[in-house]
Amino acid sequence: MSIVLAWWSRFAFLTARTDMAVELAETNALFEALKADKNSLRAEFAISTCRVEKSLEQLKRKSTDQVVELDKRAGVINRLKIERDALKVELIELNAQLEALKQRPGHRAA
Repeated sequence: MSIVLAWWSRFAFLTARTDMAVELAETNALFEALKADKNSLRAEFAISTCRVEKSLEQLKRKSTDQVVELDKRAGVINRLKIERDALKVELIELNAQLEALKQRPGHRAA
């Protein structure tokens, strides 16, 4: 009986040890799976961040180009306004000269 009892104790010990080893292996496998998922999420986040940064750089370039174009157009508009104002002054002067000529004696109306 004592041999059976010793054998049974040894069997129970080895079974418990095997169960612990299986649980430990399962825990390690779960840990490794979680680690792999975490690394995958990090990689996806890095790729996403890179895409956002590239888009941001493109938008900055586009915005800068648009500002430069607007400045050029503003310069052209200001130059045209100055020319228009100079032409208005010239027109006023010519109208004044015309009126002066009309006021001269001996001027015939057309």
